[in-house]
Amino acid sequence: MSYLVDFDKFADLVKMDNESDTIVETKVVTDEKGHTITTTKTYPRSQELDGPKYELFTKLLELILISPVDNSNSIEDMLDSNTFGYRLAFETLEERGIIKYVEDKI
Repeated sequence: MSYLVDFDKFADLVKMDNESDTIVETKVVTDEKGHTITTTKTYPRSQELDGPKYELFTKLLELILISPVDNSNSIEDMLDSNTFGYRLAFETLEERGIIKYVEDKI
């Protein structure tokens, strides 16, 4: 039995939904002769993260990665013998798809 961390899923979950993929910046300037000059600049929006979600998922992963576990038992036995916090972290991340079960190849 093996598990892995799906970093693509993690990135998708902490990504903020933007209204558009571009930012349009318009600048209006009046020159010395009184003419109005309008310039428009369009550039791609940088990726923004949802800070609270990022921090929460990071702390849950940290809790799982630093906790000692007994790998000789089944996953259910391991979860039952561990702390409530560990179980909550593991099951939350598994439910969200950040931790995925991988079949062992024999």
